[in-house]
Amino acid sequence: MEMPLDDDSRTRVRLPPPPPTAAMSVTVYVLEGKTTGRRYIGITRDLPARLQAPWARRSKGGQLIGEFDLIFSEVHTTYAEARVREKFLKSGQGRACLHNRRSRRTPA
Repeated sequence: MEMPLDDDSRTRVRLPPPPPTAAMSVTVYVLEGKTTGRRYIGITRDLPARLQAPWARRSKGGQLIGEFDLIFSEVHTTYAEARVREKFLKSGQGRACLHNRRSRRTPA
């Protein structure tokens, strides 16, 4: 955002962007069905509210995977960053990354 110093001046001051706040954060999350093992990858600005929707079967993800566990989440400062990460996790490499991460946590 640029603001003039005064009405007669052509010099402008560039202000830094505001610091990220919780209200501006976007969360990428991965749900895994307890019985189906299927995964749902999504993004939201309000994770607690979003996690309630599948239990009530109001969302498409909840209809597909049934009862679920939250297996992964990470917070980003912009929607664009979160969308890039979501698209990666939905790719073949992203699915493999999630699988490897999940395998390391499961005791042998």
